[in-house]
Amino acid sequence: MLYIISPIKHALRQTVKTCLSESQSCHTYYKVAVYRAVCVSVMLYGCEAWTLYRRHINAFEEFHIRSLQSILGIRWWQKIPHTELFEQAGITPAEHLLLQRQLRWLGHVIRMPDNRLLRRLLYGELAVGLRSVCRPKKRFIDHIKANRLKCNIKPSDLEDPATDRDIWILCDTGLRSFLTGWITASEERRAARHAASTTPKTGPRCPQCNRVCASDADYGATCGLTSSPATPSYSATSSSNSTDFSSSSKTCPYIFDCNSG
Repeated sequence: MLYIISPIKHALRQTVKTCLSESQSCHTYYKVAVYRAVCVSVMLYGCEAWTLYRRHINAFEEFHIRSLQSILGIRWWQKIPHTELFEQAGITPAEHLLLQRQLRWLGHVIRMPDNRLLRRLLYGELAVGLRSVCRPKKRFIDHIKANRLKCNIKPSDLEDPATDRDIWILCDTGLRSFLTGWITASEERRAARHAASTTPKTGPRCPQCNRVCASDADYGATCGLTSSPATPSYSATSSSNSTDFSSSSKTCPYIFDCNSG
C-alpha cells in the first residue's frame, strides 16, 4: 500500500503548499477546513475497508503533521509538540480520523441483515483450507480487534450500541478514550526524550579532551586508544617537545589522539 500512498502524498502536499500555505489573505480556520474537506477526504477515501499496519498509519501521520505545519507556518526549529499543533489547528491525529471512519463502517455492517454478503464475510470463517506457515497476513477481523483494543471497547459492548445508528455514528466514548491515551503516550515519550537529554553521562573520561564515553569500547574508538605502548623514535637533534612527550609516556603507556575524535 505504501507505493500507492507515496504519489498521493506528493500530489496533496503540492496542493497544500500552493493553495493553502502561500495564501496570506485566508484565515487559518478556513485553511484547515479546506484541508480537511479536500485533502483528508481524498487521502482516506475508502479507508473503511483497509487492513492497515503500523507503517501505513505512520505514513498518514507524517503527511498529516507536515501539512498542518505548512498551513500554520510552523517550522521544525520551533520545537512545537504535536499535541499543541493539533490543538492550534482544531483537528485530531490521522489515526483518530481513521478509527472514526472505520468504526462507523463497522457499525453499518453490524446493522445489516444476516443475508448480506458483507456481514457474512465479517462473521464467517474458512470451512476448508489452512492459513500459510509463519506469521500470516493481517486480516480485516484482526484489524477490527486491534481498533477495539485501542478504543477500550469490550466485545460484549460492540454489537448492542452499534444497532442504534444515532449513538454509534459518533463513537464518542471509544474515540475519546483513544485520544486521551494518544495524548498521554505522546507526552510521556516527549518527557522521556527530555529526561534522556538532561541525564548526565556516566562512563570513562578521556584525560586529554575530557570527553565522557559510553563504554570502554567507545572510549578506545572515539579517543584513538591503541593497545600497544608508545614507541617514539628519537634522533640526535631532538627538541624539548620530544623530551616532554617521552616523560608523559612514562605515566601513560598509550597514545591518545583526541583530535581525531
